[in-house]
Amino acid sequence: MNSDKIVSIIVIGFVIGTVSIALAGAEYFEELANTDAKYAASILIAGHNVGNYKFIIDPFRIHNHFIGGMVKKYDIAVFGNSRALFVYNENFPNLESVNHAVPGVNLGSIKKLINMYISHNNYPETIIMTTDPWNILYKETEKEVSLQQFTDHFTKLQNIPKIFRLDNLQALFGISAYNTYYATDEREGNRLILRIDGRFDPPPLQDDQEYVDALAQEGELIPSLKITPEYTLTFENYIQTLQERDITLIFLCAPFHPLRYMRHLNAEEKNPEISSLADMEAYIRNFADENDILVIGSYDPHMYNLTGKDFYDGIHPKPQAIAKIISAHSHDLYDLLYTNVYSTYEEYATALVESQAELFTSASQHLS
Repeated sequence: MNSDKIVSIIVIGFVIGTVSIALAGAEYFEELANTDAKYAASILIAGHNVGNYKFIIDPFRIHNHFIGGMVKKYDIAVFGNSRALFVYNENFPNLESVNHAVPGVNLGSIKKLINMYISHNNYPETIIMTTDPWNILYKETEKEVSLQQFTDHFTKLQNIPKIFRLDNLQALFGISAYNTYYATDEREGNRLILRIDGRFDPPPLQDDQEYVDALAQEGELIPSLKITPEYTLTFENYIQTLQERDITLIFLCAPFHPLRYMRHLNAEEKNPEISSLADMEAYIRNFADENDILVIGSYDPHMYNLTGKDFYDGIHPKPQAIAKIISAHSHDLYDLLYTNVYSTYEEYATALVESQAELFTSASQHLS
């Protein structure tokens, strides 16, 4: 056997061995992530916050296990992407809410979480859902389901580079998040806390408005999607299914940073073939009117006099921005949720101001 063949065999063997080890490692971290998610969820189910929470663990898994083992019945549950992360229990005085927002999810993932509630017959009376274009425009077909299955499998392959991260190298020796999470009812030092209501309490960040504005100016624009019946049918049918269960629905149009919103408007003017944010919001409001659903918020930050100081970056409103939106819709929310809780609107309005007060302070303005 000549030297070239020997080298080829060695190279092929090395590649096959490396891929096999990498795939095994990816499967290992898949199981590790699931184990850690179950442990984090068990802390929440027991009625405590998760101390030393780490974002390396898939939050969708945590919420899935959380809902699956939940024994408490909440009045309000929030679903959506990261733009709904800062809807807090303080926004709803004398009601108990839980936030199941997960960064990057679409309607399919939101349905899975809500259906988990329904399967346990423990769903809340009210559901708040974000209505971003990439969040709800969703075509459910056999072809896309198989594509999603492929994507789920490919995601496992994407775990391979994580093997070489320090925290995961530690995990190989048994030092996983499972060993570092703890139940807490306090905020401790600079460690990230995941509260029972879905709220994150991260360490304070420097309030650098120039940096935030730069993120809004330079960040990648969210791709716009065309509003067509084939992409809205799944959303519309599912909403009507929830209403048939007498679930009260509220749509949240989370605002954009003013600079990012203007960038969207300028980009949309140059491409008339796509649906604009204004078109999307008009569709949401028309559908909501036809189905007696309250819409709070707007993609346009100017509707609520929001400035760059009300955002963490181009797309994530701070708790104070959400609080301003809640306050602006206080009459609507009273009529929808509070007539059996407070005897008058004035009583509710006073309670709302007191409950949301901390959300307007600098101490609560952190990025999760």
